Amino acid sequence: VEPAPPVEEVAPSPAGEPAPSVVEEVMAEAVAAPLAEELPSVVEEMIAPSVEKVAEVPVPPTPPAVKPAGPTVAASPRGSAEGLDPFAAEKAYLKGNPHDHDARLALARAQWQSGRRKDALETYSRLVRSGKLLDIVITELEEYLEKWPDVGTQRVLGDAYMKNDQLDKALEVYRRALENL
Repeated sequence: VEPAPPVEEVAPSPAGEPAPSVVEEVMAEAVAAPLAEELPSVVEEMIAPSVEKVAEVPVPPTPPAVKPAGPTVAASPRGSAEGLDPFAAEKAYLKGNPHDHDARLALARAQWQSGRRKDALETYSRLVRSGKLLDIVITELEEYLEKWPDVGTQRVLGDAYMKNDQLDKALEVYRRALENL
C-alpha cells in the first residue's frame, strides 16, 4: 500500500464560494486528461463514415412544386383571368424534362382539382400515349368518371385501356361514349 499524498491547504475562493478540495481537483484532472486526448479521434471516427456516405449520394433534380387544389390565380377586376396559366411553370419544366412522368401525373391531378378538366385530360392523354403509369391513370380516370361522367373522360379512359391491352374494357367505354354523344 502506498502512502497517500500530502494534503495541501487551499485558500477560500474570493467570491465566497467554498474552494474545491484537493480530491475534487485531482479527480477532475484525472477524468479530463484522457477524454481530452481521445475525444478528437473518437469524434473523427464517428463522423468520417457519415461524411463519406453523404458525398457518395447523388442529388436528383428537384421537380417543380405542384400548385395546391383550388383557385390559384387572383381574379382580375372584371372577374376573369384570361391569358394567365397558373400551371405555366410546370408545363415549362415538362418541356425540358419530357420523361418526368411523375411530374406530368402531378400536373394532371392539380389541373383536375382546380377545375381545368380539359387541360387535365390532355395531360392524362400524354401519359397514356407514353405508356407510363397506366395503372394509376386508369384508376384515377375511373374514379373521375364515376363523379363526372363525360365523353372526354370516357375517351381518355378508353385510350388508356387500349394502351394497357384491356381491349374489352376499351370497347365498352368507347360504346358508352358514343351513346352519350
